[in-house]
Amino acid sequence: MFRHITTPIFYPNANPHLGHAYTSIFADVFCRYIRLNGQEVLMTTGTDEHAEKIEKIAMVEKLKAEDFVKKMRPKWHELMRHLNIDDHQFIHTDDPEHHQDVKRLFLKLKAKNQVKKGIYEGWYNVREARFVPELEAKKSNYLDPDTGDDLEKVKEDAWFFPLSEWAPKVASFIQDNPNFINPPGRRKEILARLNGEVEDLCISRPRSRLNFAVPIPDDAENVFYVWFDALTTYLSGVNWDKDDQWEDRWKNSFHLLAKDILWFHAGVWPALLMAAELPLPKGMFVHGYLTVGNTKMSKSLGNVIDPLKITRKTGLNEEDSLRFFCLYSVPFGSDGAVTVEQFFNFYNSFLANEIGNLIHRSLSMIDRYLDCSVKPAGSISKTYLSKKTNCIKEWHAGFESLNPRNSMEAILDLVRWGHKYLDEKQPWNLYKNKKHQEVNDVFFHLCDAILTIGNMLNPLLPASSDSILKIFNSQPTMPADDNEFVPPVKDLKSFKQLFPRIDIKEKNHKESKMNQKKENIDIKSFFKTKLKIGTITSGKKHPDADRLLVFKVDLGEDSVRQIVAGLAGHYTVDEMIGKQVVVVANLEPVKLRGEMSEGMILCADDGGPIALHPQKQVSNGTIVK
Repeated sequence: MFRHITTPIFYPNANPHLGHAYTSIFADVFCRYIRLNGQEVLMTTGTDEHAEKIEKIAMVEKLKAEDFVKKMRPKWHELMRHLNIDDHQFIHTDDPEHHQDVKRLFLKLKAKNQVKKGIYEGWYNVREARFVPELEAKKSNYLDPDTGDDLEKVKEDAWFFPLSEWAPKVASFIQDNPNFINPPGRRKEILARLNGEVEDLCISRPRSRLNFAVPIPDDAENVFYVWFDALTTYLSGVNWDKDDQWEDRWKNSFHLLAKDILWFHAGVWPALLMAAELPLPKGMFVHGYLTVGNTKMSKSLGNVIDPLKITRKTGLNEEDSLRFFCLYSVPFGSDGAVTVEQFFNFYNSFLANEIGNLIHRSLSMIDRYLDCSVKPAGSISKTYLSKKTNCIKEWHAGFESLNPRNSMEAILDLVRWGHKYLDEKQPWNLYKNKKHQEVNDVFFHLCDAILTIGNMLNPLLPASSDSILKIFNSQPTMPADDNEFVPPVKDLKSFKQLFPRIDIKEKNHKESKMNQKKENIDIKSFFKTKLKIGTITSGKKHPDADRLLVFKVDLGEDSVRQIVAGLAGHYTVDEMIGKQVVVVANLEPVKLRGEMSEGMILCADDGGPIALHPQKQVSNGTIVK
């Protein structure tokens, strides 16, 4: 596994938003899993403080840039506390130690004739802090494509790194090491760019335009480009060349990042390291955007969700409600539209109704029927042990495949077993009929399941895990099928509801009725619906609904989706496996009779559903339009 996991470092030009929380949560989850396994791992995050956009905002606020970032830093540290981010180091790019690392990398490249001075003339995007090639600038009408701001025309002395010479070597390395970049679609994307026309990289900015930055040695007129500065943070994070362990940590480093900065991490960064004759990190995973509607969440666009406000009044461990939403609402690696309403729906559906309710039901009945005294069971159910073993196996597999959403699903699977087990055993009737040993045995199994759930939650929802484990006077341990609940439990009367249900205010009915009267939609509204082709890879009958089938559908994403369809009685599972179907891919996930559904299979209605198929085989994920 990894010894060092990094997030991108974030611009502190405004308050943190949900997108920043997203990457940080995943980094922490992987680190906690590794630590639970008894291994050491370091997490590095930080703030990227030397950018023109920060100087401009500081000027508006009539502050020096240095004073502005010092004012903003506490908000980012508060985000880490709010998210319950475990042991980590937080690097500010204006830290003196980091300044020295940036200069040292430059001098190392300069000694190897890998940087040279020249003149840059062309277009510049201030928001992205990058030069824009003429063809790209012309295509966007010389505007920032996201904000509509004018690109700037500049001519200036600059330092250049010969990226064009190193691009083929980076491409060759990526081809020889297919696990260096995941998911595979991002690897293909970066290879296409590296194998195309690559320009040399300007690694400096004139001090007249950017004063608050790391100065270039022996050059009074220029400072380092923000990306040269920022990427070096990863080396600062492993104490580069300052102790005997840095190289081992670095070779086992893993970068988490969003897709908009793929080029700098997978194209530029490996080239700089190769040119400096430094080892490359172990790899990187590129996730998608959290979007509001169809637009990337962005401080510049003003469409952000505040992670510090959204979680208020969500129970004992409000940070876990946000962690769950980020982990479970969007498959890691894919884009996903999120809303505040969706956050509360997920909270109620999964945390309150499933996890919280199982624990509350079970503990309330243990208190009522057994006076909090659960004794060892006469025998352990083989069916339960098989279920527990399989859930733990799937939980491990989710982490190992860098898909903790699947690990969370394995936990929910065990939770759903608990609800079904309670309903089947009906301990209230057993108690009424004075079958006290059977009552005890039911709750022994439930205590064992809840203890297992508590341990499985530890990397994902750590505060909730701690609350559960305290019931059993237990410490977090790696869940294993041979671990078993050992009585007693503590005084349950002091235990509070873990995830109390939240009442969600109804929407404006008048607006809803107005929308219902409209029979026509415009073309923009139609294209909000994302239709994709997917292949059904497996299926089963719904365990609790005769008319429903549950399918796994490959939409060309990092993991298959589960979709529940009302096709029973019209199609068998075997008839549908291997078939390509049309899927509504951007529906909000919902639970249908206990099974999660992450889309809709489109059918024609001709006295019964007729599944729609493309006339010929196409790639999974192909857009229907």
